[in-house]
Amino acid sequence: MKGELTLTNEKNDFTQGSILKKLALFMLPIFGALVLQAAYGAVDLLVVGRFGSTSCLLFLPEARY
Repeated sequence: MKGELTLTNEKNDFTQGSILKKLALFMLPIFGALVLQAAYGAVDLLVVGRFGSTSCLLFLPEARY
């Protein structure tokens, strides 16, 4: 069926072939998560800085956990 997702038993073998391509594909989701986390922190800082007080900015890193 067109557009259907299928699961395969294919494994990524990092010992054969081009390591750079496989490493880049492995790194992309991690890099995307880091970018989203940094953007969330920046927006959080802007919102609290705009609507909160300076003492609220001290507790931003602890509020994320």
